[in-house]
Amino acid sequence: MKISAISPWLALAVAAIGLTACASSTTPPEADTDSPAASYVRTSDWGEGDAALLEGTVTLENSCLTVVDDAGQIIVPVFPTDFAWDADAGEITGFGHTFSVGEPASMGGGYHDAPPSSAEYIPSGCEGGAQYFMVYSA
Repeated sequence: MKISAISPWLALAVAAIGLTACASSTTPPEADTDSPAASYVRTSDWGEGDAALLEGTVTLENSCLTVVDDAGQIIVPVFPTDFAWDADAGEITGFGHTFSVGEPASMGGGYHDAPPSSAEYIPSGCEGGAQYFMVYSA
């Protein structure tokens, strides 16, 4: 009889541990300061935010991941920290999307004339003069 009285409490404790484990896995990672990609810590769900369109070719210059659009403008995409840079492959990946150096890219977000205040990390090669683009979707 005592076992059945404990069982509901045990079940509640196991459920609480499971929920805690799930909650901690959704916390965005910290910025990777070895990456050439500018980044921000996501505070909303992927896909939520401004809906401007950035299209162009992904480039890597001066240790900075950029996109060069059809007009030749250099734009620094600022990715959520959930994206991971793979130096060997020359690509950044997150949320099921991969952007590779030398390949065309299309992403949604918002343009900024200066590094956005919400940017967590801007590589030194990405500072000065360029336009920035907060990436919220792809």
